[in-house]
Amino acid sequence: MICFAGQNDMQSFKKPFILALAVLMTVGAGCLRSNPQPNAPVNAVKPVTSAVRPQTKSEPIDPKVQFSMAQKNFHDAKSFKAKFTLPTTQGVVKGNLLYVKPDRFQGTMQIAGGDATDMVVVADNLYMRVGSQPWLDVSGSKVSKQTINDMRTAVGSNKVLDQGQLDNLVIIANTWDQLKSCDLFTLRLKDSKPELPNISICVKNDFPFYLEIETPQGIIHVDYYDFNSVFLIERPM
Repeated sequence: MICFAGQNDMQSFKKPFILALAVLMTVGAGCLRSNPQPNAPVNAVKPVTSAVRPQTKSEPIDPKVQFSMAQKNFHDAKSFKAKFTLPTTQGVVKGNLLYVKPDRFQGTMQIAGGDATDMVVVADNLYMRVGSQPWLDVSGSKVSKQTINDMRTAVGSNKVLDQGQLDNLVIIANTWDQLKSCDLFTLRLKDSKPELPNISICVKNDFPFYLEIETPQGIIHVDYYDFNSVFLIERPM
């Protein structure tokens, strides 16, 4: 049975859900416009185990071109899955998100010591539940409309690939993460505010592999996987 959410139910979902969305958007259009943690220190990304890249027969690829290709592949992907760890003042949020183009999302998140929150988006409909409670149909609410819009922007916008945006992107460092076997990019915007942190994105097989941002509460970490895999996301019954 799907129930309709009241105002108190919506407020209980809103904060951790929007925080998680902001993280997942960082690889998308939001990465080159703003950052969800405005109080993070400059140059705060911790180094990872890195070494010289393995030798290949192909010619070296320009780092900006390689990173742009990974962003384009992210936007063009028909599906993907992601796992994330997001430290907040309320506790550490852990969760996962599944996406199927053009408009289906399914995710679970949980703050340490709390009940898991599940959500499903199908077209313009948003459903949520906490723990073993009944599913809530929050479709049509202000929070629902904004959330769906943010998710679609995160995975579907190609504005990030505009030349003006690329010219504004600074790759501070490009190294090899030996532990994860991926190309690690440390990024900033030329015109970003001094208090905004750097962003670390590791690229593997021309797709984002993981993302990290250090905040005053700890390190945000996202793993992306199963791009263009086949799976179903249905409305909850």
